[in-house]
Amino acid sequence: MFAAVGAESTVFDVSAFWALTLAGLHPIVANVLSYSSVGFLNYCLNARFTFAHRGEASAGVASWRRMAAFAAVKTLALALSTLSLAAALVYLPPLPSKGVSIVVTFAVSFLLSSRLVFVPRSTGSSVS
Repeated sequence: MFAAVGAESTVFDVSAFWALTLAGLHPIVANVLSYSSVGFLNYCLNARFTFAHRGEASAGVASWRRMAAFAAVKTLALALSTLSLAAALVYLPPLPSKGVSIVVTFAVSFLLSSRLVFVPRSTGSSVS
């Protein structure tokens, strides 16, 4: 399910990136804006669909801890995305470079989201 949610978010991200670069923005600036713009959508879809099986604490109810963890993961992923885009831009045009950054960022984003943001609810503990 993470891949399906990621695919939907990626369509919005790449579309915004493409439009922003066509409008004349530098690809690095376009990447920061496009990647950041889909963050909230990505959070809501992953909470509702990808990690809902982990219990009530992960199924669409936002907690400050989870939102802060998500912001931290997305900030790290944005940095990784931007660095990989910058490296790819040396050899490729903007749109293929964006593709490289997506591939690089996907696994890291999933791993950190599953371990730090949408943590399974512990059995026998209360959720506060």
